Amino acid sequence: MKIAPYYQSLLEENLQAVKSMEPITFCGMYDCGIDYLFSLSLPLLQAEYGNTHHLLVIDLSGLDTSVSIETELSYILSQYDSNIGSNLEYFDITKKFKQLASNKPMHLTVYGGQEDVLDKQFLLFLNRLRNLLGWQFSYTLLINAKNILQTSERSLLSDKVVFRNLIWVSPLDQGNSIVVINNYTQRYGFTPTKFELNKIIELSGGNPGLIKSLYLIAKDGQLAESNLLDHRLIFRLRGITTDLGGMYTTIPTDHIYSETGYVICDKSKRRWFTSLLEKYIQNSPQHLQITGRNINQTLLSMTISQRKLLEYLEKNVGNIISREVIAKVIWGDNWEEKYSDWAIDQLISNLRKQMQTTKYKGKLITKRGEGIVLINE
Repeated sequence: MKIAPYYQSLLEENLQAVKSMEPITFCGMYDCGIDYLFSLSLPLLQAEYGNTHHLLVIDLSGLDTSVSIETELSYILSQYDSNIGSNLEYFDITKKFKQLASNKPMHLTVYGGQEDVLDKQFLLFLNRLRNLLGWQFSYTLLINAKNILQTSERSLLSDKVVFRNLIWVSPLDQGNSIVVINNYTQRYGFTPTKFELNKIIELSGGNPGLIKSLYLIAKDGQLAESNLLDHRLIFRLRGITTDLGGMYTTIPTDHIYSETGYVICDKSKRRWFTSLLEKYIQNSPQHLQITGRNINQTLLSMTISQRKLLEYLEKNVGNIISREVIAKVIWGDNWEEKYSDWAIDQLISNLRKQMQTTKYKGKLITKRGEGIVLINE
C-alpha cells in the first residue's frame, strides 16, 4: 500500500520535530487521518530513534478521567520498572519520567482519540515535564479538532502545550484522494469507473473516512443513489458534526473553520467542505432515525467509553452485566492489565449522569456484587 504524499510530508514533519526535541501537535476533523498518522508514526520513530531515545506511547481513547490516565501512564512506566504499581499519581509519574530522561532523551506520542477532549490535568502534566526536563523531553499530540473548536477561550496552558507548534491535518486534495482510493482497490479488488472515482472525490470533500465509505458504497453499486442514511456514511457525518458542537446549524464565519477544512471559501461565498455534510445538517432534526432507533443528538456529547458501554447495554437490556464484562467492553483485549474498579465506578457514575441530563428513556440499576442492568422506562 502506498502512503499518500500529504501524509508522508506530515510524518516527515514529525520526525524532524523529534530530532530537534520540539513538541508538535497534529489536529484534524473527525476521520481526517489522525488515527492513521498515529499508527504510521510509531514504527518510523522506532526505526529512527529507538536506540537513542526513550519512546513512550499513550492512547487516550476512552480514558475519561485523570485517574484513568494516571493508571495508563503507570502501566507504561512499569515496562521500564517492574516495581512500579498501577496507581501512581501525576506527581510520582513526573519523578519517574525525570529519572528515565536522565540517561536518554524522552519522547511521548499521545493519541487523543477521535471523540475525546484532552484532560486539563494531562496538559498540565505535559507542560510540567517540558519545564522540568527541557530538551530532554518532547511530545507529539495527535488530536481531534474539537479540542480547539469546542474550547470557549484559549488559555496560556493550551497556547504552550497545544498551539506552540500546531499543524492542521486537512482534507485531501484530488491527487492524494486518488492514492487512497487506489489503495482500497488493491485491498478490495474493485476498480471504480471514472465517473465513480470523480463522484467519490467530490462527495467526500477529501475526508479519508468519507472516501472509504463512498468507495464501499460504489463497490456495492449504490453510489448513484446517494442515500444519506446509509450506515456507512451516517456515523462519519455524525462524527464531523459532533466536532462542531452546537455551531453547525449555520455555516460559521470564524477563519478557524476554513483552516481546519470544515468550510470552503469560494470568493465571497462560504460553504461546507462537502455537500453530504450540508444535506446531513439540513435533514438532521433533534432526532434522526437510524437503523430503526431514535438517537437524541445530545447523546453525542458522551465520551467514547460511555457510548461503548451504553451501546452494549442497549443490546443486553434487562441482563445483568458484570464488571468483568464492562472492562472487556471498554479496554478490549488488554482489559486485565488496565482493570480498575475505580475507573469502572467513575464510568458508570458519569454515564448515569449523562443519561439523566439527556433525558434518556432508560434507567441504569446497580446490582450489588453482580453488576449493572439497563431497564427500559
